[in-house]
Amino acid sequence: MSIKKSSFFLLIPFVLVLIIECGLKIYFTKQYESYPSIVMSPTIGWEWKPFYKGKLGSENVWYDIAFGKQGFFIEDYDKILHSKKPKIVIGCDSFLYTTQIEKQFTFPLLLEKMLEDHDIISLGVFGYSSFQCKEMLIQKILPLDPKTVILSFGFNDRRLTPYGDEDSHFTFLKNYFMHLISRNIYTLKLIEIIKSKMIASNYLYYNLEELVPRVSVQAFRIHLLEIIKIVKSKNISLIFLYPTTNPILSKNLMNGIKHLNNSNFSLSKKFFLKAIADNNLSSGLARKYLAITYKKMNLHDESQNTLLMKNFTVDIFGGDHMYLEKDYYEMAKAVAQENNIMFLDTLDFKDNSFYSDKFSHLSLKGHKIVANKLYSALRKLQVRKILLKRENK
Repeated sequence: MSIKKSSFFLLIPFVLVLIIECGLKIYFTKQYESYPSIVMSPTIGWEWKPFYKGKLGSENVWYDIAFGKQGFFIEDYDKILHSKKPKIVIGCDSFLYTTQIEKQFTFPLLLEKMLEDHDIISLGVFGYSSFQCKEMLIQKILPLDPKTVILSFGFNDRRLTPYGDEDSHFTFLKNYFMHLISRNIYTLKLIEIIKSKMIASNYLYYNLEELVPRVSVQAFRIHLLEIIKIVKSKNISLIFLYPTTNPILSKNLMNGIKHLNNSNFSLSKKFFLKAIADNNLSSGLARKYLAITYKKMNLHDESQNTLLMKNFTVDIFGGDHMYLEKDYYEMAKAVAQENNIMFLDTLDFKDNSFYSDKFSHLSLKGHKIVANKLYSALRKLQVRKILLKRENK
């Protein structure tokens, strides 16, 4: 065979791969741009895409958003550049927003109307954990020289990790490079999708007892203590804002736990099965408690089989909750009390009317109440500072 013919046959596989790659690029660009407003980061996981302009919302409510440098909302970036007012920065997760409600009706903007002598900078990002909250504080909040920082966290910490490891610098760096590879080599992206479909539909099961949350309760405490240490070193006032979840999300789960604690195993089993059928973020946790129920009923095979789980969804923000909310809530409250940090929550939001969805995102009613709570808390902080100054004199 001549050299020319050999070269031609060698080129054929290369050309075919190139054609497939180009075709996949066109397809995936149209189909898989799930979060166009978000860009991956090697240090903080992900963040708002700088200079992005587009729509944010869900269902029937969509509104225009625009980001400036470093992913700040454009209106906040204007304040950073031009305003001389003292700044209050509210940061961390998407509790600050509600995709079903326009941004102007969310509690950061309602609070700004009450505090005309301050600028409110809103820095919430979808899916942020306490680890990301700490990194946001260091990378984005401290350079703004705020007088007060309000941090919201907790909902995403207890979710199943999408990476196999807890949130950390190494985890996000590894995930960032994996994302770069899969994003730019579309054939690999296709292989990953086929692999995930096979896992979901065939024989690979996961044992719930072996899966880990994005942030364990112990790591959660460490992150909060690090946040407090950083803020106190800069002489900045701090408020912890813990957004409790809409009770409807875990209603069947909590009813099951109540009956389990009362040793009423038939009723606890009934509610745990309902919670699993709900197919929401509490379903994985319901499986854990159903396994405990079976064990107490001496149904050991059923207990083990219940812990084997397949076909569950995990996106970049995480999957099902792995621990109860009270574990993280009580830890956050205890850390705040131990360190004399003001702690606010939405524990009094007992029904669906305070929320716009089944997670922790608020309705108009909820946003108004949180704005009023924060206004009262900030006035108390102001009084506390005046008293401290008098004592120091």
